[in-house]
Amino acid sequence: MTRTAAPRYDHRQLGRLQFMLWFTGVLFLVGAFLLRATEPAPAAVLAVSGAIQLLLPIAFSTLRVRDDGDALLLRYGPLPLVSRRLPYAEMVAVKRGRSNLLDGFILAYGPGRGWIWNLWGFGCVRVQTVTGVLRIGTDDPEGLAAFLGTRIIDEGAQRPSASTGLVPGAIA
Repeated sequence: MTRTAAPRYDHRQLGRLQFMLWFTGVLFLVGAFLLRATEPAPAAVLAVSGAIQLLLPIAFSTLRVRDDGDALLLRYGPLPLVSRRLPYAEMVAVKRGRSNLLDGFILAYGPGRGWIWNLWGFGCVRVQTVTGVLRIGTDDPEGLAAFLGTRIIDEGAQRPSASTGLVPGAIA
């Protein structure tokens, strides 16, 4: 019987945005209930909006970042509707960074800034890939950056990045 090695990195971050979504979802449903007899169209809009706000956190309450052998797996959950597998061989460099409110939460793309997968907070790890930039929001930026730095070196990704000046595998 062959045993698979345990992942060398596995971190799950719990967001806090879902509590606000649940609260506003309940408010919208109460508003829909109160308006149902006198204003059916607005009540329907409120009911649908409230239902979405109650269900959305099922897919985006946690962000799991884990070693998946030859790639880093990013997965929102607990219902895993959105995930991404980023091969270590495509990573050029990594460094700790900070996001801001303009970067957004969950999934966002900023021109010149790349994609960000963020659940809560402003700590992130900036990963330079052969095709662009991916920032991973985490409450463990030091641990994730250190792990990815070792994986980039392990994979032999000795491609200097002319655009960033980052040393492959460097942690800044």
